[in-house]
Amino acid sequence: MTLNNYYNRSDKEYEKSLFLAGRGLQSAELNEIQDYALSRLKGIGDAIFRDGDVITGANCIIDGENGKVTLEAGKIYLRGAVRSVEKEEFIIPLSTTVRIGVFFALSTITELEDENLRDPAVGTRNYQEVGAARLKVSTIWGYQAEARFSGEFYPIYNIENGVLVRYSPPPQANIVTTALARYDKEANGSYVVNGLEVMCLQREEGDEKGKKTFVINEGKAHVDGYETQLPHSIRVSFDEDPDIKAVESEPHTFQPNSQRVMELKVNDFPISEIKKVDITVQKTITITHGSYSGAIDPISDSAVLEIIQVKQGNIIYENSVDYKLNAGNIDYVIESSTGSNYNKRC
Repeated sequence: MTLNNYYNRSDKEYEKSLFLAGRGLQSAELNEIQDYALSRLKGIGDAIFRDGDVITGANCIIDGENGKVTLEAGKIYLRGAVRSVEKEEFIIPLSTTVRIGVFFALSTITELEDENLRDPAVGTRNYQEVGAARLKVSTIWGYQAEARFSGEFYPIYNIENGVLVRYSPPPQANIVTTALARYDKEANGSYVVNGLEVMCLQREEGDEKGKKTFVINEGKAHVDGYETQLPHSIRVSFDEDPDIKAVESEPHTFQPNSQRVMELKVNDFPISEIKKVDITVQKTITITHGSYSGAIDPISDSAVLEIIQVKQGNIIYENSVDYKLNAGNIDYVIESSTGSNYNKRC
């Protein structure tokens, strides 16, 4: 609501109002005095708390069978002040992540909405006359998917598949605690105190690249210097997003069992994708040497990597001394008899 005849110049960042004798009091000056005080209080509060910090009460209880959530009355820090919130109950979905928190709304109230704002001083000239309007703050529990509440949403609790995840205990407004947290963070970083073991359960059925389900056990950790406790184990699901590394080559020697089968255990596993398999086969073939002196013998197999041995009878020829592999052919330095047969293993 827009108020007529409402004035406020506190946005000019004046330090305070200086009242002078003999001059009239402006309504704008009274409005500005309130804003000066609230702004300073908010600055101190924001240095200690964050919006959504639970001060007292406000416990969250969830029934994992039907999704009924009970949120107790309590006090929560919001927008520079500790706000009261009343008890609330509602039903939430159990198959997803739900953020539960407080909806914060502002409204302007005048004597038209609340007749008790008229002057109640009986016997005075101003009796039942209109006065200042009021700015009202409304806070109510809800969850982020709801559309029945207006106002700004401040998340406080997370529900993962019907299980409450509590990130940290209520804040402690203590400068010593803050100093210890800073020292702990700088010296040790974030670490697990006890528990919080993680186990992978399964991938969702019917989806090769779906979500992975994990169980996180109860435990305690220090995150950025502050204690974080998980009072009970939870089951959570995350989209599968592995870090993939390329393996250029991983050679293995074929060593079959009695059924001529080999179970291959790779060095890097699990395998995401096999792009290419190169198989190098060792075999022995018989070649007839050419019918003329200086003949080069072609090899019937393509892509020969290496000639392991050339043998004729009891004579074994030496690689690079007696022969060499040249463009898929055998080129002899010392020739065997023309038209004779010899064995080649490659």
